[in-house]
Formats: sequence, C-alpha cells, structure tokens
Amino acid sequence: LQMVQHQATKKGLSLPLSGGEDLPILLGDASRLRQALLNLLSNAIKFTEKGSVGIHIAVPARAAQPRRHSAVGSLPCPSSEDFQMIAVRVEVRDTGIGLSAEQQGRLFQAFGQATAETWAQYGGSGLGL
Repeated sequence: LQMVQHQATKKGLSLPLSGGEDLPILLGDASRLRQALLNLLSNAIKFTEKGSVGIHIAVPARAAQPRRHSAVGSLPCPSSEDFQMIAVRVEVRDTGIGLSAEQQGRLFQAFGQATAETWAQYGGSGLGL
C-alpha cells in the first residue's frame, strides 16, 4: 500500500485494507503478486475521482488442499503434513467509473483501452491485466 498511498492521498481517496488477519505465512512469488496488486491499485486510483480504493484479503472456506512434495537431489522433502496449498482471494474494490459488460470482456487482452474517450481523459498504455 505504501507504493500507492501518495497517489490516493493526493486525490483525497481513502485506501482501506480489510481481512487477512488469519492468513498463515505464505510461500510464493512475492514479486509477481506485488506487481499484479500494484497494477490493479494504480488503475483503481487512476479511474476513481472520489471515495475509496480498498483491498480485501480472504482465504475462502475449504481452500486448503494438501500438497505433495518430491525429492530434489539429496535434500530431504517435507511431508504433505508440513505444507498445504491454499487459495487466497485478493479483491481491489473502488468507487471509480466502472466498466461495461463489453469492456469487462476485453479486460485481459493486451494493448486495449475501454474507449478512446477514456484514453484521452486518463491516458495509459492499455497493456491489460
């Protein structure tokens, strides 16, 4: 949140964080998760003129699945009781301009903008999510 706090404050937006209190320690690709969240938060702030941009973190019920491990060289392997694969849901919510159903359908395509008017007003590269 620190990376986008200045942008939000400059626009007078609140940046609440909710959930996540009961998250276990997670192992994963922190830099890719950070980049995805930064992109989502930056876009949400860019297209929100008033109100808030928030993050909600949750572990959905029954999301934990045992994970099997295999040996790597001569290193000992943790048993499946040592680690679990879990799903973590991270939502970025905002009070911004929103997207039509048609625009939502194009959301994950590269090099696209919602509309020419949106690009003219807000700029951006349209790299997609």
